[in-house]
Amino acid sequence: MIVSDALQQSIYTKLNVGAITAQLSSDYGVSAIFTDVPQSDDAELPAFFPYIVIGGDTISPFDDKDSTGGDAIVQVDVYSRASNMGAVKAIADDCYAALHRQALTIAGAGWIDTQLQGVDFDRDPDGLTKRAIMQFRVTYME
Repeated sequence: MIVSDALQQSIYTKLNVGAITAQLSSDYGVSAIFTDVPQSDDAELPAFFPYIVIGGDTISPFDDKDSTGGDAIVQVDVYSRASNMGAVKAIADDCYAALHRQALTIAGAGWIDTQLQGVDFDRDPDGLTKRAIMQFRVTYME
């Protein structure tokens, strides 16, 4: 069984805490943690900044004689339009604290480990948006 939806929900739950959400946009009255960023009908409205996107999963199932499980690489992107990289790095640090080696409750699977595999801080070509691209490896058994 591939547990991508349950895994995504578990990561959302871990990130949707006061220390992180307090740093994110509260514009438009919704949480600024997305799997798909909502697009405005009015292209002139600004996007949510700062915000987090969970997605880009790569799941590699594995089986042995008695059990099944998998490794998932889950991408967590942090976006900001602050004047420097400090804001995106602060949010990324809090995402790291919430996920790295922290237990996840994954419906239909037992969590084994979560580890940060890497993070890349960059500026988007628009010259305004800063981004942290974080990849976490989650190991689980079913």
